[in-house]
Amino acid sequence: DLGADGRVTSVRQVLSENALAALPAGMTEDELLREIGPPAERQQLGNNRAAWSYRFPTTQCIWHVLTIGPDGRLQGGSTEPDPRCGINRRR
Repeated sequence: DLGADGRVTSVRQVLSENALAALPAGMTEDELLREIGPPAERQQLGNNRAAWSYRFPTTQCIWHVLTIGPDGRLQGGSTEPDPRCGINRRR
């Protein structure tokens, strides 16, 4: 966060499981980008919805997926296995 003088007043970790889960529904895409930055991946879903996926420091190999509605607002999110870790791969 920045003060009126342009100096940093506080720093916080926004890419954490708790911070991502606490994002309120209804945030716009622009608000999300300002708050937590660009996603690691974007995927277009049916019904003009999108999934934005965020990686964060964890030992559990999970990431957080946000669902953006057709109006460009956050509908909700969930923590899921990160496909980059190979958890769901068949041998």
